[in-house]
Amino acid sequence: MKLLTEFEQQLAALRSRAPLVRVWMTSFNLNIPFIEKYLLPRVLDGEVEPVTRMDYELLQSRLNESGLDLRIFCDHRLAGSDQVKRTALKIHPVAPRLLQWPDAEITPDRHTLFHPKVILLQNGLGETILGTGSANLTLGGWGRNQEVFRFYPVSARVQYQAILDFFAPLRPFQEQESQHEGGLPPRCRYLPGETGWRFVHSFQPGSFLSTLFRGMRRGRLTVWSPYLAADLAGFWQQLAEESHNASLSVSLVSDRVDGRVYRTRRSEALLELMAEEKLHFCHNPLQQPHSELMHAKIWHLHDGERARMATGSWNFTPSGVGHNIEAGVVQTVPVGLAIAGAALPPEEVHFASPEQLEALGPDWPLPPPFDLQVHWDWQRGEYTISGSWAEGKPQSGYRLHLPGVKGNLTLEWAQRRSKGKNSFRLISPTTLHVADNTALLHDRAWQAWRRREVPFSGPIVESHPHCRPAQGYASLNDLLQDLILQRDPQQSDSLLLRGLAENLETDGSPVEHATDTAQDTVSWHGLFLACSQLRTRLDAAATGQAFYQQTFGFPGGLAELVAFARQPQAHPSPLFRWFLIQELSSLVNHAGELAEAWPELSGLPWSRLALPSLKLPVTVSPQYQRWIKKNCGYEKQ
Repeated sequence: MKLLTEFEQQLAALRSRAPLVRVWMTSFNLNIPFIEKYLLPRVLDGEVEPVTRMDYELLQSRLNESGLDLRIFCDHRLAGSDQVKRTALKIHPVAPRLLQWPDAEITPDRHTLFHPKVILLQNGLGETILGTGSANLTLGGWGRNQEVFRFYPVSARVQYQAILDFFAPLRPFQEQESQHEGGLPPRCRYLPGETGWRFVHSFQPGSFLSTLFRGMRRGRLTVWSPYLAADLAGFWQQLAEESHNASLSVSLVSDRVDGRVYRTRRSEALLELMAEEKLHFCHNPLQQPHSELMHAKIWHLHDGERARMATGSWNFTPSGVGHNIEAGVVQTVPVGLAIAGAALPPEEVHFASPEQLEALGPDWPLPPPFDLQVHWDWQRGEYTISGSWAEGKPQSGYRLHLPGVKGNLTLEWAQRRSKGKNSFRLISPTTLHVADNTALLHDRAWQAWRRREVPFSGPIVESHPHCRPAQGYASLNDLLQDLILQRDPQQSDSLLLRGLAENLETDGSPVEHATDTAQDTVSWHGLFLACSQLRTRLDAAATGQAFYQQTFGFPGGLAELVAFARQPQAHPSPLFRWFLIQELSSLVNHAGELAEAWPELSGLPWSRLALPSLKLPVTVSPQYQRWIKKNCGYEKQ
């Protein structure tokens, strides 16, 4: 994994001068387990790769404490909603047809791909490093394929401005999640390094080809690309017209299926180009027998006096240079640089049959006829859903399933008119409160379908992960004992991972925990002492986040005590449970008064602290019941 080693070095270079504050990555497709296992530990300056589910929770805890802004943008077709996700990693699915930016060179539609592979690293001083190339955020991209990827210290204003221009159109896809967070700072501190490279992407005026060919109309072009235009002769004609060079010479280094067949079809026009030596198929000079796929994308242009090279995500296809969202770096290179091997004799060049081309075609799913964004806020215990209908008039009957929500929800749309155009926006559902968030700890994807159609799915974007209640106590008794002894819940031996799926190791075997059966070992005095200790913790909270942790946070918070009190089986004594509920009611009222000091916590999910109404057991005399309520202050509740 050469790229992984280089990634570590770039992180260390920035971290040596100031803490890391931002890591933003884009990819066409992604492998979430790969990112969580290999990239996340290195971003957090750790060498140990996680194995158990608790290891992943510790990683998430470290990410929360660091304050690091780590997020990933990928094409919404391949956002990994069907993959196991063990952390609250922020993944933003990008629907290209929703992208808007000034001076657009392309008109995105449902076939447009979000295809750039970009990494932005930034520390607290504003020092910035940009990485770009052909590698997706997958094990293949970082360890199995033949790729090209390079990191560049940002050394000039024009370079940083291009970065700002690239991420600006993506802001709507994270807007709900980051409404209280800033985007990229408008300025950065420049690092020593090359100033001649240019970050080129689809959100800038002018096309990639116009940038590549500018001032070099008589150049010779060498291209590395795993995928080729289906009509290669027609694409060559497009390049010749763009470069104003009817004699353009193109040499191709491309991946070959089974080491033999190129991913394009045979045609008389193509054979004519080869006969005229305007198109050459060349050997890969860096054959790597263990590579699964030659996936690098390199465009090298020279005219004998100057040479220019582009490395990025551009495939040798019409979509790659003019219809997809792409990005990479264009820079001047030495004239004598040679990146292609010897040309193959025409008789050794084999093209795919129509049947092979169909079998080798893209297998990613088409997007749904609507664009849906689902955001989950761990602090508020709330879903926010937004969306728009993408094509024509909305079709009725689509149902939405969300983890933790009983039943399925009907998607309803309404027509809106903006800037002289009609569109259809989602009007229901838009906001949903969820009392029990356990399901979201192991199911982080939405599903939508109609009748017997194949369901569409997408990832749920999570915010306020520090409020994510990943761990909890095995029993009410354990929780009360730790409160009595004033133990730090994070250091307790009585914790387990909440949710059935979270209590499995990576091999699927159950984690050994103490029994969940409560034992009647806490005394009456212990009950009142435990509640008093929790009241002291609430009063001592110095920040809004600390107060949230003591009320709604797990483990050891008020919400967890309330959850136990709701369960009749949590304690064998009905009288003990009655006193527990009365004490908790008092604590809930007290917490509500304290919360007024923290405006940033407005809209907290107080419904999660609702308690059942119980009567004292009939064995307790009426006189004693009145005495208890009066002297314990329960009459005011």
